[in-house]
Amino acid sequence: MVSVSFIPDWFFPYGLFFGLAFAIITLAVSLYSFKVYRLSGQRQSKLFGAAFLFFSASYFIEFFLNLSIVSELNEKIISLIDFQDIITLTNLSMVVHMTLFTLGLITLFYMILGVKNKWIYSGLMLVSVLFLLLSANKIIFFFILSSILLIIISIYYLRHAIKHKNSKSVLMVIAFFLLLFGHIHFIFSINYEIEYALGSFLELASYILILVNLLRVLKK
Repeated sequence: MVSVSFIPDWFFPYGLFFGLAFAIITLAVSLYSFKVYRLSGQRQSKLFGAAFLFFSASYFIEFFLNLSIVSELNEKIISLIDFQDIITLTNLSMVVHMTLFTLGLITLFYMILGVKNKWIYSGLMLVSVLFLLLSANKIIFFFILSSILLIIISIYYLRHAIKHKNSKSVLMVIAFFLLLFGHIHFIFSINYEIEYALGSFLELASYILILVNLLRVLKK
């Protein structure tokens, strides 16, 4: 199989499962967050839901792209068109995925800032996306930026857990630190395939914990 993305070839079939799981779980997190917002009116729940909606959209795009690459229909298409077109489409879809995921992280970052200023929110999104699109190595820049944002977000939830000392806060700390470690692993996975697979498992565990925590909040 010719590689058209940074996903290791041997992990590609498993990547389809992970991609679909990420898309569904993050969508569920988004929907439940909006439900919490409707019940409580908490602005943070609304922004949290919006962030995970960005995540879900990014994963769905990535999933359908990868599915098309390995499908029988795609094999027939490749025989009719230049393979370079497939590579171009793949690169474009990867950029869309990274852009949407970055917007989700910026939304979480804006949420923890605790300010209500649409210009700050828009500015953060614009600057981040511009730097991503203009960077020479978009993949490396994306994982470095996402790791920095996740460090900030993880520290926020850690301080919140220390202050409030409840199991729900601790669960969020574990979830975001897992997501952080997953993205740090992804930086090294550009050259080391085992780290890429490990990062996927950490990311899946993180999203499951966040979903479980939201379900616990709704049952309260």
